[in-house]
Amino acid sequence: MTTRGIRRKKSSLSEVKVAVIGAPSVGKSALTVRFLTKRYIGEYDHQQESKYKHETLLDGEPILFEILDTCPKRNKIFSPMYPWHWWAISQIWCIYDK
Repeated sequence: MTTRGIRRKKSSLSEVKVAVIGAPSVGKSALTVRFLTKRYIGEYDHQQESKYKHETLLDGEPILFEILDTCPKRNKIFSPMYPWHWWAISQIWCIYDK
């Protein structure tokens, strides 16, 4: 099977689930989109939570990243009722406050 140019067997793919959290307007979406596309995009929907899947190679092995770009106003990832189980959490913050 080929996905975005990476040949792999379905059973050999490692998965990593990451939640990106932080206060409003600190760059969570910018950092997430930069990781996914290697580009900077200046406009984002700041009122909506977004989920992404991204396959890449790490040390020559294919890895599937499932990324949740959270919306601080609706942040519920720590709720026991939330359906995802996270393996990593990336907290983004601003080093200055206007």
